Amino acid sequence: MKFNDFLKLYVDKPFVDSSTFALYGNAGDIRRQVNGWLKHGYLLPLKKGLYIFGEQYRKMPVSPLFIANFLVTPSYVSMEYALGYYGFIPEKVVSITSVTTKKTRIFKNAVGRFSYRTIKRNLFFGFTKVELNQDSFFIAQPEKALCDYLYLDSAALPREDYFEESMRLQNTEKLSVKLLLSYKDKYDKRTGLIVDALVAYIKKERSKSERSD
Repeated sequence: MKFNDFLKLYVDKPFVDSSTFALYGNAGDIRRQVNGWLKHGYLLPLKKGLYIFGEQYRKMPVSPLFIANFLVTPSYVSMEYALGYYGFIPEKVVSITSVTTKKTRIFKNAVGRFSYRTIKRNLFFGFTKVELNQDSFFIAQPEKALCDYLYLDSAALPREDYFEESMRLQNTEKLSVKLLLSYKDKYDKRTGLIVDALVAYIKKERSKSERSD
């Protein structure tokens, strides 16, 4: 198969999935051709059997957050990346962090670094769908991203200095205390204690802000 013919088959799709090769000819032959196209940069690997076209052949941009959802399903973007996305931590987070009910793993590819942390099925909630251009992706609500982070970070402590110095948490006035308290009961006792400390910290910061106005 010529590359231009292959391009016509997949250019309107977000990804090239090797499981569909048999629909268009001998799957083994197409895989061998794909290996050559990868060397020339016509295709870029995301994970085994999953590719996107090189930028010069891509019909439309694909959001890394959309890719993050697709690399491991089910999953949603959360933790550090979501907190940075919403502006609750000052650092620019390079690795896209997600949570999933499947095993913990990391992917490094031409688009970026994607890390996945495992949570229990009863904790897989609290995310929303965001429409971005022609893409969409699932990302945790800010309060859920915080709870996921506190639950999965073994260094998390129910102390003010942890929120200020380790997390460098900011813009806390935008967080919903009601949501945090409703979410914490679904987590373990340790996480619940840290969320209680976080709520006390948020209230203290709000009180400071009110006194200074």
